[in-house]
Amino acid sequence: LFPSDATAILHVDAQELRQVLRRVMLFAHPKTSSVVMVVMPDCLSIGADTPDYGKAIETLPCTYHGDPSGPPYVVGMRASYLLDTIAALPKGSIAFRAINPLNAQEIGPVEPLPDNQVTRHIVMPVRVTGPDVALAQEQAAAVLGDDIRPTIQESVTHAERTHTDRRQAQRDEDAQSKADTHTQEADEEEAVEGEDPDHYSGGPGPG
Repeated sequence: LFPSDATAILHVDAQELRQVLRRVMLFAHPKTSSVVMVVMPDCLSIGADTPDYGKAIETLPCTYHGDPSGPPYVVGMRASYLLDTIAALPKGSIAFRAINPLNAQEIGPVEPLPDNQVTRHIVMPVRVTGPDVALAQEQAAAVLGDDIRPTIQESVTHAERTHTDRRQAQRDEDAQSKADTHTQEADEEEAVEGEDPDHYSGGPGPG
C-alpha cells in the first residue's frame, strides 16, 4: 500500500496539527469525523461543516512541497484516523506524501529516527464532493482571495480524473499480465506435447 512513487506534499508540526484537528472535528459528523484539508504555500487550512454541528475553519503553518504556482492540494481525511496516526509518531514535524488526493496518504516523521528506524503509516482519504468542495473553496478564498474558488473545483475534478485514469491503467496492466502468463503457459504446454517421447525413455532399445 505504500505509494512508491509518492511525492512530498507538506511538512507540518505534529502537535499543532493534533490541536487543530481536535477542535475542528467537533464540527464534523460524529460517524465519519471527516475534515477537508487545503494545502497552500506556507499554510494548511482544515475545515468541517455539518448542518447539525456548524462550521469551523482553522489554519496552521506548514511547508508546502507542491508546485507553488499550481492549485492548492485538496484532500478529505477522517480526523480520528489522523489523530491515531499522529499519536503513534514521534514528536516534531511530520510529512505527508501521496500520489493524488484520492490515493493512500503516507504519513511519517520528517527527521530520521535513531538506529535508522523507519516508521510509516497509511491513511486512506475520503472523497471531496458537493458541500465539501464549497467548504474547500471558502477555506482557500480566506487565504488567497475569491479568485481561487474556480481553481479549487478544477483541482478536485483533476484529482478525480487522474485517480480514475490510474485505476484503469492498473486494470489494463493486470489484464495484460494475465494474458501474457496464459500465453506463456500455453506455449510451454505445446512444446512439451511436441517433444519426441523417446527423448524421455532413452530411445528405442536394440533390435
